[in-house]
Amino acid sequence: MPAFLLIDTATSACHVGVSLDQEILAEKSQVEAYKHAEILTALIADCMQLSGLSFSQLDAVVITGGPGSYTGLRIGASVAKGICFGSSAKLIALNTLEVMVSGYKQAQQFEEGYLVPLIDARRMEVFCAVYDADGHVLENPAALILNEQSFEKYNALPVHFFGDGAEKFKSMYRGNSKFDSSFYLSPSAMLPLALDAFSVGKFESVAYYRPDYHKEFYSPMSK
Repeated sequence: MPAFLLIDTATSACHVGVSLDQEILAEKSQVEAYKHAEILTALIADCMQLSGLSFSQLDAVVITGGPGSYTGLRIGASVAKGICFGSSAKLIALNTLEVMVSGYKQAQQFEEGYLVPLIDARRMEVFCAVYDADGHVLENPAALILNEQSFEKYNALPVHFFGDGAEKFKSMYRGNSKFDSSFYLSPSAMLPLALDAFSVGKFESVAYYRPDYHKEFYSPMSK
């Protein structure tokens, strides 16, 4: 029965959970935007205490490894690495968009259409991918600047847009669609994918792991 510490810092919110086998023992969230650096270690400490597990009992630390917020991903990876170095835990990194699809399918009932998770990448850019109703990827994760033609080839069926990047696309899309900009990740959405990765030994190098930023960090100071 593997024990996991589950950490999501890829989007504006911050989520932490502790699981044992298929059960979430404890979880905490901070949905106020971009407070990862301030709150992450406190959320972890709270969840570990509530779970009754010690860090030495963890089999793996699981993170959302990107795409997503550059700063959030870096903070999550750094904290996870520190915990792995201080224990015997393995490091597992999940694709953020796949986790979003897993969580959305847990929360919603639907039989047909497409799933398009959207992570805000500032201005009119998002990180996104396209999946069918069964969760199979149709378009791989990418950074995309939204316009009125984005995803129009999918409008023959309902398209489910969700995530913190969905709201800014809502006024553009003319097809049959559902928008959920309030959707957040959760440890329960991470757990099935984490168990799959653990079962096949899909672990990252703690020393050399680098988040999947999907594009280089930009700052006006870097000019």
